[in-house]
Amino acid sequence: SLRVPTPNVSVVVVSVRFVKDVTFDEIKKIVDEASAGPLKGIMGVSKQPCVSSDFIGDPHSLNYDPSVSSMLSSKFGQFVLWYDNEWGFSTRMVELAQYIMGC
Repeated sequence: SLRVPTPNVSVVVVSVRFVKDVTFDEIKKIVDEASAGPLKGIMGVSKQPCVSSDFIGDPHSLNYDPSVSSMLSSKFGQFVLWYDNEWGFSTRMVELAQYIMGC
């Protein structure tokens, strides 16, 4: 992760080596589908350039930022993920408690 100028927000750069060739557009499509489907509410996707303070109080566990992510080759990419350390985690804990209680 990288140091950012906010007390609660962090950013992680995830480097991925793929087994088969992929394009950046394919990755964006997969992430968009996941964030609108099975990971809705857990993973967000930034639609415009952002800075760390944009994610203060964001309930997602991670926010994919395609504006600063990149494919370095057809089999290797680096992806930038933002998150609010406290708010995202707290949101997941509330969801877990609701699940346990059968709400």
